[in-house]
Amino acid sequence: MIAPRMPRRSGVTLTELLVVISIILILSAAALPTAYVTFAERAVSEGASMVQANISMTRDRAAGTGQAQGVRFLPDPDLTDLSTGVVVSNRMVTLTTPPNYSEGLVVPVVEVFTPAFTGLPFEIRRLSVYGAKTDNDGVPSSPTAWHFNIRQGETLRIGGGGNQFTIAGPITVGPQSGNPERFINRTVNGQFSGAQVQALPISTDPTYEILYLVNGRDDSGNGYVDPHFDGIDNNGDTVTDPGYNGLDDNGNSLVDEPAELLLGLPAFSPEYETDDPILRAFEWARVNGEQDGTGIPLLRPLANLGVLPVSILDPSVRRYRYVVSRRPSAATDSREYTLPGGAVIDFTTLGLLDPNIIPERSRVPIDPVTGIVDLMIYPNGQVVPSTPFGLRQSMTTGFPFYFLWIAAREDVHAPPAGATAANQPLLPMPREYNLPRPEFLEGYRRMVTISPNSGHSSVSEIAVFNPLNVNAPYEEAALHQQTGR
Repeated sequence: MIAPRMPRRSGVTLTELLVVISIILILSAAALPTAYVTFAERAVSEGASMVQANISMTRDRAAGTGQAQGVRFLPDPDLTDLSTGVVVSNRMVTLTTPPNYSEGLVVPVVEVFTPAFTGLPFEIRRLSVYGAKTDNDGVPSSPTAWHFNIRQGETLRIGGGGNQFTIAGPITVGPQSGNPERFINRTVNGQFSGAQVQALPISTDPTYEILYLVNGRDDSGNGYVDPHFDGIDNNGDTVTDPGYNGLDDNGNSLVDEPAELLLGLPAFSPEYETDDPILRAFEWARVNGEQDGTGIPLLRPLANLGVLPVSILDPSVRRYRYVVSRRPSAATDSREYTLPGGAVIDFTTLGLLDPNIIPERSRVPIDPVTGIVDLMIYPNGQVVPSTPFGLRQSMTTGFPFYFLWIAAREDVHAPPAGATAANQPLLPMPREYNLPRPEFLEGYRRMVTISPNSGHSSVSEIAVFNPLNVNAPYEEAALHQQTGR
């Protein structure tokens, strides 16, 4: 009798399974660096394409609506560190221009501060408008309501025409304290939160609205237009726009207050101009903060400061209509676009104080306090940067393009402390140049180049570097934009 054959066992032994797993782990470990690089390259490439697509959509939207549209690049909260100079963005939102604002009437006033009052060797002037309580016939006027509504950097016209002034203050809660939009939030007598503030009251203990202006002119003839409000360190003292910069310069926990706006500026400094009035609307002056017993401002004729002052509520003080043109802001239905996890837009070196340092990553105007970048595109395709300082932060000389540098997060590095133009390049270069820095630029990167005249954008690789010429990558990107090669 033949014994029955035992059935063949299916499956594998534990030893065989462990061998297979070991082989898989070895192969995976060998392939992991390559896979990681592939993922990083894909993130950067997709991020650059996303930025370019957003710029193109914004241009199409502006052409379709006949109104300026924009893109705001928001700082990456995890990587951005303004104290070290690292500024990167990982999000974009849509911008639009709010309608003009013209509620109520204003009294234009030149505030004059004499040397005896300021302790400085020269007279200082500041342009202001006060919210008016009544019109020129004594009829109650609409409230002005600028408090947390009008923003620093918006422009104002008085009387329906004439010069366009830029609103520079006052601000107490600044952009580093939860007010990145730089809303005006201080009155002449200190209120910045709580009860609503409206125009000039007639009662005692008043809290009334005021706007400080700069006039957009080179008053002193020194070649600078409003240097105390242009976002640039003109005199090289490492302090940018003391008083109009959204910071607490004198350390008393108040931002852009009257003391900062005027006092402590060195005589004959390029950071200061007189802001002389240039419209007939400025008929009155307030000298050294004069006021009556109830706190209502007292004014003197600008043409003759020696006469007795009158109340700003006096019928002889004319009220004017005005129009505030708004800065762009995020649309109410704005969608936030986030770059792929491994990609960022690197703005590092844009905000360095030394004007001789050429930016080595992105090249666009930036708000140096918040790290926000706003680009507006008009229906004709023109691209205009929007900052609280207007258009005074121009592009790098010789490069009529905007450049956005897209890179992997691992390739973001702070510039060295005390960086100067003498030791550029400040940021890592590719390894083959063997520069004396501990880091190397080894990751994948892309450049989005935007024409300011047409709004056309293109994406190119960044392959050309020259340690003696930090402009080399931008020359390559500009050539690609112009020729497609």
